[in-house]
Amino acid sequence: MKITWEQKVDEVRKRNGDLSTLFSEKENIHYVRVEGGLNLQSSPALRSVLRNVIQQKPEKLVVDLDGVDSMDSSGVATLLEYYQQSRTFRGGVVLCNLRESVRALLEMTRVNEILPIFPGRTLTPVGAGP
Repeated sequence: MKITWEQKVDEVRKRNGDLSTLFSEKENIHYVRVEGGLNLQSSPALRSVLRNVIQQKPEKLVVDLDGVDSMDSSGVATLLEYYQQSRTFRGGVVLCNLRESVRALLEMTRVNEILPIFPGRTLTPVGAGP
């Protein structure tokens, strides 16, 4: 099943510091597109967005990180925090569209072993065959 950003139903844009998020939802799958640096200064803004998402208990959250040009440990912690909270209602989270520097950080910290990573905006996992 391919899901594109054109299937968005409800969009809300939030801005805080150098971080921008775009939220959408379709069939109990929530999408958050993140742009800017995800660091100690900006991660509280993403954490706030994810708190709102978690209250809706979505079946799955897709986090598009294409616009994230840098990430530090607080950004990683924010993503893992959502993952831990979503497990209480059997929700899932996947990351997609990562830049190489962000992918390298997640591989170095082994987060890629916990959170599935997809290469683009479709839900076909990295390394999956045709």
